Amino acid sequence: MAKGSKCKPYLPPNVRAVVLADKSIPLIFTEGALKALALASHGYHAIALVGVWNFGRPREKDDNGENIGPIELHNDLACITIDGRTIILIFDSDTVTNESVKAAELTLAKLLLERGAIVKIGQLPSEEDGSKNGVDDYLVRHGKDALDKIIADAKTPAATVKPIVYIRTDEYRTTRDVLNCLAADPELYYRNGLVRLAVDDESGGASIRFVVPADIRRRITERCTLGIVKEKEEFRPMHVPEWVVQQTHCFPDPPVIRRLVGVSGVPILRADGTIHCRPGYDAVTQHYYHATVDVPKLGKLTRADAIAAKDNLLDIIADFPFADVAGRSVWLSLVLTSIGRHLIHGSTPATLVTANVAAAGKGKLANCAILIVTGVEMAGQSLDADAAEVRKLLTSVAQKGSPYLLFDNLTSGSMIRSAVLDMAITSGRHHDRLLGRNEVVDLPFRTVIVATGNNIDCGGDAARRWLAITLNSPFARPEDRTDVRRKTLKPTFTNIAGATSQMR
Repeated sequence: MAKGSKCKPYLPPNVRAVVLADKSIPLIFTEGALKALALASHGYHAIALVGVWNFGRPREKDDNGENIGPIELHNDLACITIDGRTIILIFDSDTVTNESVKAAELTLAKLLLERGAIVKIGQLPSEEDGSKNGVDDYLVRHGKDALDKIIADAKTPAATVKPIVYIRTDEYRTTRDVLNCLAADPELYYRNGLVRLAVDDESGGASIRFVVPADIRRRITERCTLGIVKEKEEFRPMHVPEWVVQQTHCFPDPPVIRRLVGVSGVPILRADGTIHCRPGYDAVTQHYYHATVDVPKLGKLTRADAIAAKDNLLDIIADFPFADVAGRSVWLSLVLTSIGRHLIHGSTPATLVTANVAAAGKGKLANCAILIVTGVEMAGQSLDADAAEVRKLLTSVAQKGSPYLLFDNLTSGSMIRSAVLDMAITSGRHHDRLLGRNEVVDLPFRTVIVATGNNIDCGGDAARRWLAITLNSPFARPEDRTDVRRKTLKPTFTNIAGATSQMR
């Protein structure tokens, strides 16, 4: 055999073309030619790997002589009819303690599963004195019946056997391979960094959280096995190097990881008028639908349905003392903008709800729109005069992908003036340095901003960035009203999706 060449799988005399073509005949993969011959002498059809990693064809190497090509089945194995065939892997009993052998066994199982094989793994026990068993030793010591029981008890490995990632000197390749493995993580997304979804147990809503390095390390070990190849193709598993974690954490826009723009509590409207209504990720809009309200199934909708939906929405707020008709239109635009905000790549105005007296219903009116879209009331924030504090709040909101930011009960008679807030409303993105870290984030800002307060006005540039709803109550104590039709506001969600698709 030429120096540096790879050992080929060994086929005993009873394993010929007719056997390899007949998928109804089970095959046993084992270690070494003598073990395959021992199995053949007892009527089994076996294939020997002359070296547990020698099931693959020679791989492409880099300039340093390190393997970089994908692991693929050796040509002598690839020609076997594998799809639908039962294949049992029976390696030596030290598989449970030898990590390299276990990694080889699982990698081979993965390749066979990908080709449609019915793969099972049989585990040979060691002897009571600790002596190792191969199938040849086990047959001599315990007989065919005992081996038949090992085969009958063989376990089916998980369909997603952890792949092998090789630690190389060209580090970007290793990082790329790790990211390819992390792409299978159902909780992982990319949003100016690796993120995950977190569910608020109290509200039932979902928000976006950055994945910290310790969590990335855990997820890497769950999704793949890292290691190096020593002489004679021996694989040595290793702990995840710190540089792998760091490079994975800050890798710019990895194409294999799903991008996550935001989270929606209601079915997601798409630009073509279709609606993503199954909870989960929508690749079209790059949004995640985490249901917070029950939305009825809708049939084919017409413009008449949209008009009826609009009337239903306005009927919900019929008791509020709007100063003019324009206020109702602004409130309706708040509802529809919230549902379709992800489709608008530019800026959208903020909404101010102001009233002439306390208890006129400004907070309830704002939350009524929020309830329709999210199913939960939004906790209010104070609008700090300190620009740094506003910037930190906007950074937190942008990181979480919050659909709303509610500034509730601003100081009566005050003026909205905030250059930081003005920029967030108009730019559609938010830039800031993370607290305690020398790192600048650049995040999409699609949050709908709402503010409430008595006798509030907008000054400076804010006047062109806010739409105002004015409530003008004729009562000094609006809470004492007796002519309210709706004692409890419980918005109906019927035809809301139809309204958005017809009125967008």
